Amino acid sequence: LDPWERETQVIASIDYAKRDEVRERVWRQRLGDDCRERYGGSREDLKDLHGRLGGPAVAWRGMLWWGCQEAWSMASSLSTPAAAAVDYPSTDGKPMAESDFQLHPLIYAVERLRRYFRNDPDVYVSGNLLIYYEAGNKRKAVAPDVFVVFGARDVKRSSYLLWEEPKAPDFVLEITSRSTWREDQEKRELYRRLGVREYCQYDPTRDYLEPPLQGSELVGREYQPLPVRELADGTLALRSEVLGLELRLQVAEERLRFHDPQTGQDLPDLAETDDQLLQEAAAHQAEAAARRAAEARARKEATARQREATARQEAEARARKEAAARRAAEARLAEVEALLRRRPDGEIG
Repeated sequence: LDPWERETQVIASIDYAKRDEVRERVWRQRLGDDCRERYGGSREDLKDLHGRLGGPAVAWRGMLWWGCQEAWSMASSLSTPAAAAVDYPSTDGKPMAESDFQLHPLIYAVERLRRYFRNDPDVYVSGNLLIYYEAGNKRKAVAPDVFVVFGARDVKRSSYLLWEEPKAPDFVLEITSRSTWREDQEKRELYRRLGVREYCQYDPTRDYLEPPLQGSELVGREYQPLPVRELADGTLALRSEVLGLELRLQVAEERLRFHDPQTGQDLPDLAETDDQLLQEAAAHQAEAAARRAAEARARKEATARQREATARQEAEARARKEAAARRAAEARLAEVEALLRRRPDGEIG
């Protein structure tokens, strides 16, 4: 649309809302504030443009055009009967990824972030899902490769309708390819207007971005670059304050990983997780086998000790029996000797 057609649609959208306070708020806050920021003057100053721009109508048209991006977004997002009846497709017909170079990091990022935030029901992680940002207009949509929203319920969605959700994504990651790298650059302005706090890009083939890992954070209403540092092994590291993680590009392996500064460990991918699970299972089996062997040795030793105790008890019983027999024999002998001493002839009667 050219500026004047855009102007007409903005005004029509605002008027369609049938709400005086909305029209006033859009006009004063969105248009006036935006014009003051871009032009550097007041609303009265803008009226003085008529002498240079050909009259007050042209001056006010310029003011409207400067702010029409924000005004259009606000006015179009108003819930209306017409907007409610729109069928918002769940796919744009485009492939999820151009090649394995894009597919593998996309799957890794979505699955690992979902697992990382799995205990928080108010963190929503998704990828390649259409985000509609103007109610009633199904052409106004964008599908980030990976995005995270803090404050949105972690439930399955067919699409993300911005006017029905708490807010826009807080974090977006785009994985660049031959067919998308120009579009990814253009998305920067859209994400800025939507209020995406961090926008990162990764070029897995190193053909379009230098460095291949880049990021921006929203400071005020503009994006500022996030610092990328190089580690001793050549790994590129970018800190995401939004996620509380680092994005690390291991250059030698051409592998993107999320790094947890608290544990000092990378979040493993599915294959690495499977290997880790197998190793843990093998370790558990070895521990269980060692425990069973130790228990068997303990039982054997206990049996041996029991046998020793039984043998000792039997020996003690025999010793007591022999001692009793010896005492009885000694007592009998003492009796005989006493009888012999009492008879003069030494005979026993």
